[in-house]
Amino acid sequence: MAMNLSTLNRNIILTVIGVAILGLSVLGIYVFMRRSVKPLEPARRLAPPTPENRAVQSNLDGSPATQSPIANLADSPYHKKVRSIYWLVNEEKAAVQAEVYSLKVPLQNAPAKLPISYLKITSVPSNKAIYEENVEDRLVTMYTRDLDNDDEEELIIVWNGGAVSENLQILSVKEEKVTVILAENYRVKAEFVTTSDNMVDVLVTTGEHGSGPFHTTRYSWKGARYQPVSRDRYQPPRQ
Repeated sequence: MAMNLSTLNRNIILTVIGVAILGLSVLGIYVFMRRSVKPLEPARRLAPPTPENRAVQSNLDGSPATQSPIANLADSPYHKKVRSIYWLVNEEKAAVQAEVYSLKVPLQNAPAKLPISYLKITSVPSNKAIYEENVEDRLVTMYTRDLDNDDEEELIIVWNGGAVSENLQILSVKEEKVTVILAENYRVKAEFVTTSDNMVDVLVTTGEHGSGPFHTTRYSWKGARYQPVSRDRYQPPRQ
């Protein structure tokens, strides 16, 4: 019986010693990890890039505005030129060129954040970009037309904004300055109507939803840009 008690006591002592050693090991690992592992630093917000040259445009109200940084996508291996036109502006009849580049690969195969299209307008005499814009749509058409009866042609662009809408963009282009004079999305149609004084009004028909209701807004040339002058309910023709 004495031998059994002695054996039991010895086992208890060994167990206590083992638990103590294990506890010290865990404590040592914890202290080591706290000293060697640094806490994560908060994320830093990167400053936007500041390229040396930015094309300057004018807002709809005529005030100057500098666009966001734009990569020179004319040299992009993922884009191709899809439209280019020349025309003459100003009394000196200086030449300008408008070019549109669009992705030539499926969007899912292009690097992230690359725009679908890129618009560039250049003053030919100085070979200087006077307007640049990244566009998340594909070009439908681009042409020039005199809209305000001043013998100078404005630039008219229609972008495909998806399955349900398109985007009409009209720009006044001078030798060294570009002004956006109308930019409207529409779901139904955009039309040009010549008035009795040979000015051209723009009728934009759209709605908040694909099923309507629809309204037609009439834009007339006032001052140096288009302004809305009326808004009427539009009833689509019966099928």
